[in-house]
Amino acid sequence: MKSLQKTGTLPFLIWAGLILIVSSIPGQQMPEMTSFWQWDKIAHFAEYCILGLLLMRRIFLVNPDATARTIALWICAALVFALIDEMHQLVIPNRMCTWQDYSANSLGVLAGFGVHHLFHEKSKR
Repeated sequence: MKSLQKTGTLPFLIWAGLILIVSSIPGQQMPEMTSFWQWDKIAHFAEYCILGLLLMRRIFLVNPDATARTIALWICAALVFALIDEMHQLVIPNRMCTWQDYSANSLGVLAGFGVHHLFHEKSKR
């Protein structure tokens, strides 16, 4: 059996764990930012773009011949993770679950998958 590091699983799990840890910080303990709305959405997009990249890396390290169906299932799993992450904030003091945050998360996942796909296809040539 391949190790967690060789399969790309460990970096993916660490990043997913960090997302959940940051999401669990009560709102009043989050740093203040000017023009918060824009930075907040950029942060959501960026963290989930990285998650998408790490997940695609893991998929192709485990199965270099992954099918479109396999990739689509993993995209769905990542989108469910993003939704669960947003919904769990309903029980965190001074945090909110918003469709805008979920949209930024989802677009980040899709962008991460897309960027990896572009580089993966380019490297195959």
